[in-house]
Amino acid sequence: MNSVTSLINILTGPALFIRHDEYISELASLVPFFITKQELPESNYEKISRKKLKELDIEGSIKVTDEYTSTELDTNTLAYHHVFGTITSESNWRFSTKGLQKNLFAAEANENISGHFLHISSGGGQAWYLEQLAETLRSLEKPVHAFIERVCASAAYYIASQSDFISAATPFDVIGSIGVMTSYMDLTPMLEKWGIKFIEEYGTNSDLKNKKYNDLRTGKPEQYIKEELDPIRDRFVSDVKLGRSEIAKLPDDHPILRGETFYANIATKNGLIDSVENFSVALKRTHDAAIAWSSKKNDRKKALQILNQ
Repeated sequence: MNSVTSLINILTGPALFIRHDEYISELASLVPFFITKQELPESNYEKISRKKLKELDIEGSIKVTDEYTSTELDTNTLAYHHVFGTITSESNWRFSTKGLQKNLFAAEANENISGHFLHISSGGGQAWYLEQLAETLRSLEKPVHAFIERVCASAAYYIASQSDFISAATPFDVIGSIGVMTSYMDLTPMLEKWGIKFIEEYGTNSDLKNKKYNDLRTGKPEQYIKEELDPIRDRFVSDVKLGRSEIAKLPDDHPILRGETFYANIATKNGLIDSVENFSVALKRTHDAAIAWSSKKNDRKKALQILNQ
C-alpha cells in the first residue's frame, strides 16, 4: 500500500480521533500529489524518531534509548517513545499504535530499562486499536511518563491518559478533545460534472448492506452515529476515566468529555494533566522514578510516589 492510499484510508476511515485543524492539514498534504501526480515521499518513523532523540538536550547522567532490545544498555536506562503526527494503527512510515505496543513490550522485558518516557506531539488520528494499546499501557510495571509538546489531543490524549504522570512543556500546549468524529469527501457532483456516473446495485436480501453508510452520505446519519461512533466514544471516555482519577469523577456531559480542548495551564486544574514543566525536569522526574522502581526491587508504588512529587 503506497503512502497516498494509506493517507486516504486514514482520512476516510470509519472513525477518527483527531482535531479539525490536524485533519485539514492532512488533507492539504495530498494537494501536491493531485497536482503533480507523483507519489508523496515516504518518511520512516524510526528514522525521524531517532533523529529527534539525538537532538534532545539530555543530561549526561540520564541514559535514554530507542533500542529497546539492546543488551548493552546501562542500568536504569529510560525507553524513549516518540508519539508524533497523525496516529495510525499500522504503518512503517508514521507513528502507529501497534508499533508503540511492540516497543513497550520490548522495553518492559529489558532488565536494563527501568521506565518509559512518551514524548507526545499529536492532534490525533485513527481510533482502531487504541483500546488494545490502552490495556497494554495499564499493564506495565515500569513507570510511564507522558510529556507533551505543542498538542496532545483526541487519539494522542487517549494514549497519554493511560500513563502514570502527564506533563506539558508550556502553559499553552493544547490538551483534550475527548470525542470521536468521522469525515468524508463527497465527490459525486465533481464526477457528474465530468460525465462520470457511479452505479451500485445490490442482490436480493442485501438491502441492509452499506445502508448506514449510504444513509450517512445522504444526510441521515442517525444509525451511523448510534452504531458506529457512539460505542467508540463510550470506550474512549471509559478508558480515560480508568487512567485519570479526576476525570473519573466528572458527569458524562462535562465539556472535558464532549471534545473540548484546553491550554495546559487550565488542564492542570481540571485533571487532564498533572504539571507544566520543561523537558529536562520531566526527564529527571521519570529517571528518579525509574531508579526507585529498580532499587526497591521493582516497587511500582514507590516509583509512582516519586513520579507524582
